[in-house]
Amino acid sequence: MKKFVVLFLLSFFGFLFITNSVLASGSTEPNAYDSFLSGINNVGSSSGLSTTSITEVVLSVIQILIGLTGTIFLIIIITAGIQWMFSAGDPTKIKKSLNLMKNAAIGLFIVAFSYAIVDFVINNLLVIAS
Repeated sequence: MKKFVVLFLLSFFGFLFITNSVLASGSTEPNAYDSFLSGINNVGSSSGLSTTSITEVVLSVIQILIGLTGTIFLIIIITAGIQWMFSAGDPTKIKKSLNLMKNAAIGLFIVAFSYAIVDFVINNLLVIAS
């Protein structure tokens, strides 16, 4: 299962890096830099990113990461449950799967607690800044 998770993560991040390098290939025109900057400005103004604050962007990214963490937690719990079902009563395999479930729950608690801390700090910084 570890190989599957590692393969999935490598392919996911590999896909991200490949698409970014293809999109960044650029043009061979002498005015490539100016056309690049105007394209960036057009995308920025049409996407509405210029109206959002950096704190909103940071909170959005953190919320996405929390969602991914929840998905990873679910996958780990399902994997541990399957290991427990196929343990055939072997106490070492049962202990290993229960330990995996316990570690996943602790990790989820740490991530949720860290999100609460970050949210508290950012909201207080917004109050102080305004």
